[in-house]
Amino acid sequence: MNRKLNTIKLDVAKAMKALGYKAESSNVRIVEVSYNRYRVFHNGHPVGIWDVQRNTFVD
Repeated sequence: MNRKLNTIKLDVAKAMKALGYKAESSNVRIVEVSYNRYRVFHNGHPVGIWDVQRNTFVD
């Protein structure tokens, strides 16, 4: 995995922990859906869409 995706996964995992998930970056999967937006899955279940520019979930 390249450095950019790893950084995004760490940011997503940190945000998910703040929301109450027991998320580790190894349990989080991200899939790019558009420019700077990633669909987030935790243990195979959809969580939402992460916006890299805003550094938050948008949906």
